[in-house]
Amino acid sequence: MSAEFESGMFVKKGAWHQQGVVVETAPSPAKAMELAQMDWMVEKRELTYQANDGSPIHCDNLYAIVRDIDNRCLGYCSNQYEVWQNWQAFEWTQPLFESGLWDMETCGSLKKGEICWILMKQGEGEILPGDKLKQYLLMTWSHNGKMPNLIQPTSIRVVCNNTLLQAMGECKAARVCHKRSLPMTMEQVKGLFLSTGEQFKRQMEVFKRMLGTEVTDGDIEDLIEDLYGHTEEERKGLSHRGQAADENRVERVKRFVFDKASGRDLVPRNNAYYVFNALEELNEHYLVPKTTDTGWNILFGTGKKKTDEVYAALESRAGRPFLQKAV
Repeated sequence: MSAEFESGMFVKKGAWHQQGVVVETAPSPAKAMELAQMDWMVEKRELTYQANDGSPIHCDNLYAIVRDIDNRCLGYCSNQYEVWQNWQAFEWTQPLFESGLWDMETCGSLKKGEICWILMKQGEGEILPGDKLKQYLLMTWSHNGKMPNLIQPTSIRVVCNNTLLQAMGECKAARVCHKRSLPMTMEQVKGLFLSTGEQFKRQMEVFKRMLGTEVTDGDIEDLIEDLYGHTEEERKGLSHRGQAADENRVERVKRFVFDKASGRDLVPRNNAYYVFNALEELNEHYLVPKTTDTGWNILFGTGKKKTDEVYAALESRAGRPFLQKAV
């Protein structure tokens, strides 16, 4: 069983090692919360410690965030911290659902309730024949006192099931901190997504500009060596075994990009779009330590961070931004 996944709901196809409840049609937000077993609440509870004489002393401005169904402490916070209940997150999505533009796709709880997410689906489009993108809105929130609420438009590249969180330029994730203004700010953010798929159009623009950007085999090899290998100076500090491992890793990445990535029959190799998707697929699904949960790696972990680096490196080599700023 995955160390990160606790419970969840998925439409038509499961994830996280086929755990969670799978349904055939998209449910309402309230029903999705019930199916995902997320109908629990958290509260702030005062922390105390015992004085030398045995009397309790309250900690100033420090609280435990405790889940009601099992009294599990999910994290710690200050008095100013505003909790964001699961029901508030699902209620937040209700107008999006009622607009007819968005459907519930997946939702769930990770790390024994510390992190939760909702993924809503809107539309789809094709970059080129047979290479389809589906548009989603991802919201994550935490009960551990460490993470803000994150609301981000994203896409799934169907041919290799990559989670495309990059290339949104000005439309990157909205980050809403757990302050007293949290409910009001979340309402303001919701308005950005009620109108339509403007962010998706911008992402389609990015990938089409990538398709028109030539990348030679030499460029690909240089990029892989830069991002997945050590510098010459760093290699001097490695043992012979470490240097061999470094070379093997770089060669494995090259073989994957040149010979094994999904969609090789759909997209010519020598363009930035193919290289980006090949390396993203590698980062999300193959360069993952056995102890790391794949879903966590895609959304928050080193897989996402490495793919951000790939996007920046390709854009740098292109000598121009892939996303044109609105005038």
